[in-house]
Amino acid sequence: MKYDAITVDAETVERNGFRFDGGLLAQLKQFVDGPTEVIISIVVVSEVLKHLTEKTRSAKDGLKAAHKKAVDFGLKMHVDSPFVDPAPDERAFTEKRLDFCKEIGAHLLAVDDVPMRDLVRLYFTQAPPFSAVGKKKAEFLDAIALLSLEAWAEKNEKRVLAVSGDKGWAAYAEKSERIEVVSKLSDALTML
Repeated sequence: MKYDAITVDAETVERNGFRFDGGLLAQLKQFVDGPTEVIISIVVVSEVLKHLTEKTRSAKDGLKAAHKKAVDFGLKMHVDSPFVDPAPDERAFTEKRLDFCKEIGAHLLAVDDVPMRDLVRLYFTQAPPFSAVGKKKAEFLDAIALLSLEAWAEKNEKRVLAVSGDKGWAAYAEKSERIEVVSKLSDALTML
């Protein structure tokens, strides 16, 4: 089956360790000037930004704590500079790392084309990615991302290979004529 575009969800980016400079995520750069487009919902980018900012803040806090312990146990003199000096602003640092989207030539999909009636219908009929059990609130972002991908694919008459380990994404794709989901980025890259 031929695909015109590839996309990833936030869980896939996180599962690949936010490694934008190497590994599988960096292999998305191969599509920059090729026939296969990289498309990413702005919802996914926002989720990645949120998660990466939290992890960056946690790592920065860990470095500060390690520096304090090193001083407390005499491994470093108090006058020594901390491990990270100056400590970067987590949000700005993370936003800079997300320049990766430009490096892979990703077309960011806005949510403007997502019809609210479709979102509400999916929610109240418990159609994928919503389920009858669990916290539906968490699935709203997935639904918006999927509907933005669907709208783009429909408008451009294209087929999208989506990478997601999320069962809701897979269930949604089963009913979509334009989106197919695979759980591993390595499998998607092989398919393309």
